[in-house]
Amino acid sequence: MGKKRVAFVSEKSEAKKSPKVRLAGLKGGERVVMVSGEEEIKKGREESKKEEKLEKKEGNKEEKKEEKKKKRKLKVRGKKYQKFQAMIGTQEEYSLKEAIELLKKTSVSSFAGTAEAHIVVSKVGLKTEIQFPYDIGKKRVVAIADEEKTFEKIKKGKIDFDVLLASPKMMPKLVPYAKILGPRGLMPNPKNKTVVVNPEQAAKEMRILGLEIKTEKKAPLVHTVFGRINQENQNLEENLKTLISRIGKENIKKLVICSTMGPGIRVKMEN
Repeated sequence: MGKKRVAFVSEKSEAKKSPKVRLAGLKGGERVVMVSGEEEIKKGREESKKEEKLEKKEGNKEEKKEEKKKKRKLKVRGKKYQKFQAMIGTQEEYSLKEAIELLKKTSVSSFAGTAEAHIVVSKVGLKTEIQFPYDIGKKRVVAIADEEKTFEKIKKGKIDFDVLLASPKMMPKLVPYAKILGPRGLMPNPKNKTVVVNPEQAAKEMRILGLEIKTEKKAPLVHTVFGRINQENQNLEENLKTLISRIGKENIKKLVICSTMGPGIRVKMEN
C-alpha cells in the first residue's frame, strides 16, 4: 500500500480560508459580493424617497393644471354689448312686443343680422314643421338622391341641403355614404318619410310645409331663426307667435331671443 499523509488544520486557519463560490454565467474577473442587511435597508429607503419625489412632482403638475383652469379668464364682451346687457337686465322678462323692440335696439352687428330664438322645452325629441307667415331669410333645402349632382356633393362632403329623399331602389347606393349622412341626421329613413316611391312629389310637399324644428339629440333645446333684424316689428312678432303656437306654450319652459352676436332677451310666456 502507498503512503498516506494526514494534515491537521487548526480553527484559525479554517476561519481565514473561505469557501470559493462559483456561479454559472460568471466570467473571468467577476466576483460575487455578499450584501449585508443594512445595505439592503439603505437601498430600500433611497428607492422609497425617489418614489415620493415622483409622486410629489405628479401632484404638483395636477395642482398647476387646476390653477390654470381657475386663472382662465371669462370671455370679455365689448363695451357696446355690456351696455345693451345692462339695458336688458339678467333676470327680467319682457312681453313679446317689448322683447322685439329691445331685440332691434340691442343689435350689436354692423350688418343686418338674424333674429334667433333659443327655447328650453319639456322633453328631448320634440319635433314639428313650421311655415312662417313672413320670410325669415332661410328656406328648407330638399335634395333627391336620384340625381347625380347630389351624389357628387356627398362624395366631396359639400352638404348644402336640410333633407335628403330617396326611392327604395336608390338606398343600396347610399349605404357607402352612411358615415357621412348618418351623424348629420340626413340618411333617408322610412320612419322619417324620406324613403318614398316618388321623391320628386315628396320634395314639392316638403318645401310647402316649410322649416323643420327639433330639439338637440341629447338636450331639450331648440335653436332656430324667426326673421331678420331689418324686418318690421309686426312681422317679427307674427313669426315669433307662429313659432310659439307650433311648439305649444305648454311645452315651452323658457324662451330667449337675441340678434346675431347680441345679448339674450327673455320673453314672458303670457296666457
